[in-house]
Amino acid sequence: MEQGQGTVRGLKEDFNMTRMLIVAVALVVAVGAAHGQTDVTENISTNTTWDLAGSPYRVHGAIGVTSSSTLTIDPGVTVKFHEDATLWTYGGCSIVADGAYGNEILFTSNAIIPAQRDWISVMSWQSPASSFSHCVFEYAHYGLYPDHSDPIISHCTFRNCYYGILCEEASPQIASCDMIQNWCGIGIIGPDAAPVINDCNLYDNTSFNMYVSGYVDPPMATIDAQSNWWGTDVGAEIESSIYIFDSPYIEIDYDPWLPDVPVEPLSWGRVKALFVR
Repeated sequence: MEQGQGTVRGLKEDFNMTRMLIVAVALVVAVGAAHGQTDVTENISTNTTWDLAGSPYRVHGAIGVTSSSTLTIDPGVTVKFHEDATLWTYGGCSIVADGAYGNEILFTSNAIIPAQRDWISVMSWQSPASSFSHCVFEYAHYGLYPDHSDPIISHCTFRNCYYGILCEEASPQIASCDMIQNWCGIGIIGPDAAPVINDCNLYDNTSFNMYVSGYVDPPMATIDAQSNWWGTDVGAEIESSIYIFDSPYIEIDYDPWLPDVPVEPLSWGRVKALFVR
């Protein structure tokens, strides 16, 4: 009798375990189903939020944020771009993409095997209030392209792009960002471009860490690029990674620079961060 009771008890325990596993799998499926997929094929003309329920968002063609509207992108959202697609603001409109530590917003290629220059850019053109924090930009021509616009850019990663950031007649505040493994980390174009770049990892880019062009007339201009890690603590090597094209009236102030790679490793590879995210 005791043996039979033990057998029954064992069967009940197995049944309960199986039921718990079924419930757990159902919960996982339900959570997965809660995330959809949204194809973006038309301009955004009203205040709009891209949230996790609609992620990933797949951008087709040139999508503009228009009519004085703001596109808000929630933490953890993925935005995938089809070939040569771009997301940009018309004058007076904004993109607010503020992720969080461990819950970054990802701007990436929709290709099965992604490669540099798969898509064009996230462009902030004449935007009064755009901001980007805790975002990752990868596989673009220009990961982020401020054009006559001064967005706040912080704690973002730019990797595997042609230019990580391209500032055209723009003076954004860029802080605590990683511009690594691009063709060029950051490009600065036009006599009125004066970004401030501090506390960033700016190295391991295949051609230049920084490219500057367009400063052809007096007065002398200075770009504040102090307190960055350039992959070396030798001033001459830092200077050689900065290319100034036909611009005799521009100076890059990179001194003081950070003397070494700090200690916290990034989750995505061997590059180390300068700051606690």
